[in-house]
Amino acid sequence: MSDLHFDTDWLRLRFPFDEAARNREVEAACLRWLGNRSPLTILDLGAGLGANCVHLGPRIRGDQRWLLLDHDERVPAAGFEWMAERLSAAGYEGAWDGRQGWWADAGHRLEVAYVTAPLDRLMETVSLSEVDLVTANASLDLLSWKQCEALAGMLADFRLPLLATINYASMSFEPMGTADLPITGLYEQHMTREQAGGARLGKQAVSLLEELLEQRGYRTLRKPANWVVGPDQPEMQGALLAFMERALAEMELMPGMVAQWEAWLELRRAEMARGALTIRVRHFDLWAHPA
Repeated sequence: MSDLHFDTDWLRLRFPFDEAARNREVEAACLRWLGNRSPLTILDLGAGLGANCVHLGPRIRGDQRWLLLDHDERVPAAGFEWMAERLSAAGYEGAWDGRQGWWADAGHRLEVAYVTAPLDRLMETVSLSEVDLVTANASLDLLSWKQCEALAGMLADFRLPLLATINYASMSFEPMGTADLPITGLYEQHMTREQAGGARLGKQAVSLLEELLEQRGYRTLRKPANWVVGPDQPEMQGALLAFMERALAEMELMPGMVAQWEAWLELRRAEMARGALTIRVRHFDLWAHPA
C-alpha cells in the first residue's frame, strides 16, 4: 500500500468520528462571528481530503472560496473525488479538474482550490489580506514550536480568526490496565519526536497556540471534542492500535519495554477481537478571534 493510499484511507476512516466529536459550542461561536457575510474566503491548513470544506461549507451557507493548503502534491486528485462524493450526497452539483472545483446548491456556491505548499511557505503562496477565516482540522499537533509561533504571528498580523478542531489531548482504554499510562506516554513521546523543521508539539500545541493568540489580544474558546471508539467499530480500533505499533518500531526502547508494549498490544487486540474493547481519544476544539 502506498503512503498516499494509507493516508487517504485513514482520513476517510476518521471522518465520521471527527464529525461526531466536533464541539458544537465552539462551531456555533465561529458561525456567529461570520454572520451573514458573503462571499467569504477560507484558508484551510493541512487540508487533506477537504473535511473542513465538506463539514463547514453547508453550515456557513454564504458563497465561499476555499483555499486548501496541503504539502503533498498527490492529495488534490483524491481530495476532489472524495469531496465530490460527499457534497453530491448533500445535494450539491459541481465539477472539478486537477486543482480547482466548484459545487453549488439552491442557496450558495463553493469554489475550491488546492494550494500545494508547506506551512512555512504560506506567505509566499496565499494572499492573507484576502482571507476571512482560517481553519485547521487535526493539524496543530504536527506543528513545531517555531511553526506555532509563526502561525500565531501571521494570524495576528492580519487579524484573522481561527477555528482549529480535533486537536489531540489524550487516550484511554476500557477495560483499564496498569500498563496503559506508560504505553500511552511513550506513544505521545513519539508524537513529539524530532522531524524536519523541529520537534512536534503534540498535545501541547493547542494550549500553546491559544496562549500565543491571547497574548496578541485574541479572545478564545476551547472545549472538548472526543472520540468514543466502541466494540462495534473494530476497523477504527485496529487502525489506532496499528499507529501505536508503528510508533514502537520507530522508537529506541529497552528490550523490557519493547516486550511490555508488545504484550499490551496483543492483549488489546484480543479484547478487540472478542468485542470487549473501548478506546477514548480526547481532543480540543479551539475558536480564536481578534478582540
